[in-house]
Formats: sequence, structure tokens, C-alpha cells
Amino acid sequence: MLNIARAMMVLAAVFSAQAMGQGTALDGKWAAKFVLPSGMSTGAAVVIRGTEGTWTSHSAPRNNPCLGKETQIAVDQTSTDAVSIKILYSKRLTGCEDGSASLKLVDGVLKGHLGAGLPVELNRD
Repeated sequence: MLNIARAMMVLAAVFSAQAMGQGTALDGKWAAKFVLPSGMSTGAAVVIRGTEGTWTSHSAPRNNPCLGKETQIAVDQTSTDAVSIKILYSKRLTGCEDGSASLKLVDGVLKGHLGAGLPVELNRD
């Protein structure tokens, strides 16, 4: 009886590890492009790994310590062609507000809006 319980625990651990390690079709490196309200074109390097990843803004105002550094993201794939990303600035630096992006996969490109309503496009890098 004890051996059966041990075998069940080992199988459960193996299948859980495999499920957690599975990625999605969106996994990989992406290049985000968007235009700020000031009219300046900018972007970010984005890496998606399942339900997490990183967002690194290419430029940041000198007076904003929240931007310009690699930041964790939480990825929620809401359907096969839609994803919501939460940019966790608050985890990197106390006092920073989290950002977000709502995106839809169209012809291999993730298109949508940042939380502030700015249009954004992510292409495979």
C-alpha cells in the first residue's frame, strides 16, 4: 500500500512539472513598438515564457526610475489569439505603478493597446 502511495506521488510530481514547463505559441522574444503622447517613437524588448516573462523599455525619462530596466511581467493568455500582460513595475521598485497591455494575435503580430490607451505592436524578435 505504501509503495502505491509513493508511486502516485512520484507520478503526480512528474506530471505537474511537465504541465508547468509547457509553454505557449506566444513564447519567445518580441519587439514592442509604440508612440508616446509626446510623439516620440519608442519600444521595449519583451520575453514571454508561459505565464511570465520580462519587459525592458528602450528609453525612459531621466526623472522616472520605474522605466528603462528589465521588469517582470505576468502573462494571461485569454484565448488562442488574445493575451493580457501585466508589467510588474511595483515588484521592481516600491512606489511604481504596474502597467498593462491587451493584445490580439493578427497574422503573427501581437496588436493592441497599453493600459494608457496607446496603440502597441509586438513583432517576433
